[in-house]
Amino acid sequence: MTVDPIEDEVPDLTDEGNDAGEPVDDYNMDGTSGTPRGNRGRKRAGTTSRRVWTYAEECELMNALNDLVVKGYKCDNGFRSGYLLLLENALVNKFPLCDLKAKPHINSKMHVWKRQYVCLKNMLGISGVGLNSTTYHVDALPEVWEAQIKADPHLKCVRFKSWPYYSQWMEIFGKDRATSENVVDPLDLFNELIVGE
Repeated sequence: MTVDPIEDEVPDLTDEGNDAGEPVDDYNMDGTSGTPRGNRGRKRAGTTSRRVWTYAEECELMNALNDLVVKGYKCDNGFRSGYLLLLENALVNKFPLCDLKAKPHINSKMHVWKRQYVCLKNMLGISGVGLNSTTYHVDALPEVWEAQIKADPHLKCVRFKSWPYYSQWMEIFGKDRATSENVVDPLDLFNELIVGE
């Protein structure tokens, strides 16, 4: 049997007083004694709840959200209570082996989508900025981009990404912020419905 030349350089981590020749646990990787460092108080890899969504799962979540909007679960500032469980059930019905849960997965995805929608809405409200209808990229003049990135550094990520869900986000999250869009005067609504003016 051949001997690896590097084996001669590795320190012997066996205790001289140990008759069985087993390694002693109080040695570090460099051969010094002490408790092992580096994993104290940390979670092991794979124990977190981070999960990557597939395209089909995102599409189904979007369809389920649109169904909730149609059924009247959307309120002025979000959705009625219990909507996360309805979304989880819709995903389980479509994907029986799916491990997506209402909290943290669906709740986190909703939070991210809402934050991205608000960022895009604010960006698209600026003069000289638009959304390309074929590539779903935000188009703007270079000087407009520079001014906006100086004002809000988080907008760097908006420039080269595709935003195909933006039109659906407008239906889902549309009235969540206090803006003057889609505001109807109650007197005008009354006149339109009752009087027919």
